Amino acid sequence: MRFLYPIFTFLFAAVSLNAANLTWSPDTGYVSDEVELSGLLPEEISKILRWMNDARAAEEKGRYKTALGKYKRVQKKFPKSQYAPEAIYRTAQIQLKRNKIDHAFEAFELVSFVYPNYGSFNEIIGEMY
Repeated sequence: MRFLYPIFTFLFAAVSLNAANLTWSPDTGYVSDEVELSGLLPEEISKILRWMNDARAAEEKGRYKTALGKYKRVQKKFPKSQYAPEAIYRTAQIQLKRNKIDHAFEAFELVSFVYPNYGSFNEIIGEMY
């Protein structure tokens, strides 16, 4: 699997967006301080936000399988959105909570290679090592 990361890096070089400052709270859900520049339609952005907020709410309640499914959906269907690296990062955090260290490391590694400008990049490197 590790040999695929350089390929992902090459394929998604254009995906590396400037770091968006995403914040989450139980009251407001995910909020971004930047405009979505990935060319998505407003309906698609609404769908992504719904999935992200549902995933985070499930995660907070300890329903990790539900959260992982929704995060994966965001990552797979909208890899160019500013929410994709956050979805992968949250996936890694859940895998750590589930004591699946290898899966968490792979998710952290994916974020660091494909989305090097992600806002939590330094935290990711710290978690990996």
